Amino acid sequence: MRKNVLLVIGGFLVAGLYSAMPQTNAANNDEQEIRALEERFAAFRAKDVPGITSPQNVGEPSEHPAITFIKSKVKDAEKPFAVIVEGKVKAGKEQAFQAAVALCARATRQEPGCTAYYLNRDSERPGVYVMYEQWKNIAPCDKHTKTQHFLTMARTMEPLVDGEMSMRVLLVPE
Repeated sequence: MRKNVLLVIGGFLVAGLYSAMPQTNAANNDEQEIRALEERFAAFRAKDVPGITSPQNVGEPSEHPAITFIKSKVKDAEKPFAVIVEGKVKAGKEQAFQAAVALCARATRQEPGCTAYYLNRDSERPGVYVMYEQWKNIAPCDKHTKTQHFLTMARTMEPLVDGEMSMRVLLVPE
C-alpha cells in the first residue's frame, strides 16, 4: 500500500510517498521490520518520491527545506557547521529506527564534505535519539539531501517517530 505523507524531520517538512510497513506479530516484529527496511532501502529509486527529487513539479521548492533552515543560521555558506537533530521514537520501534539511520549514516560518512554523521541514544530519556552531523560547508549538505540514502531514511523514519523532531545548527569555530 502506498500513501502520501508529510514527514517532519529535524523541524522541516519532507513530502513524499512511502510503502506502509507490513504488520507482523510481536515476537518477530523487529527482525521483520529491519529486513523490510533494508529491502526498501536497496530497492528505492529517488524518482519514486515526487516533489522531493523533482523540484520542477509545480509548487515544489527547488531547495530542500533543511538547507533553507541551515542557510538562515549559517551566514557564510563556505564555513563549516554542525546539525543536531533530536526526537523520540515510538516504543518498540527503536531497532527499526536505528537500522534505518544506520543504512543512511554509513553511506553519508563516505560523502565528500561530511566530517561526522552519527546517531546517539539518550542515556536518561528512553526512546530519545540525537543525530549529530558535521559538514565542511553548505554545498555538500545540500547535495546530501538529494541522495537516495537520505530520501529513503527520511520516508522510512516517518512511521517510527513519535511527534516532531527538533533541529539545531551549530557554528564550528575556526
